[in-house]
Amino acid sequence: MEVNIKPQVSGIIDELYVEAGDIISKGQRIARIKLIPNEVNIHNAQSNVELACIRVREAEREVARQSEVFSGKLGVKEVKRSLDIAKNEEERNRQLLDDGIISEHEYLQFKLDLDLRQNASDNTSLLSSNILEEVKSRLDISKHELEAAENNLQLLREGRTN
Repeated sequence: MEVNIKPQVSGIIDELYVEAGDIISKGQRIARIKLIPNEVNIHNAQSNVELACIRVREAEREVARQSEVFSGKLGVKEVKRSLDIAKNEEERNRQLLDDGIISEHEYLQFKLDLDLRQNASDNTSLLSSNILEEVKSRLDISKHELEAAENNLQLLREGRTN
């Protein structure tokens, strides 16, 4: 049985692994094709590498910034301060309630404010941690995109990747 074989990519045969008439099996390598890229494809691939480098640098800066925010607890400190004030107000107004100076309704407003600030404090810590993890994930993705762009450029230039 004779079969015509056509490659899926354009290029020239760089190395032939079989001879005409050899019996081959499915999936067996029969030749290595050296790609012949055009200048437009190489230029596009170089642009993709440069863009991926920019994205990696931006992601690294964002990780550094978010790490500083998280480690310094910049937003968290302000929320904690607000929570401390609300705790003091609630304690003071609970005493006023116990002494009969304010109504239960007035006291519950301070209690509600304390609860809201407690939730805000909990959410701020969690959010800060989540944002840091998200930007770290974006950095990893950017690094993988850079690696893929570099491999594509190398494939276009040399016909192979490492």
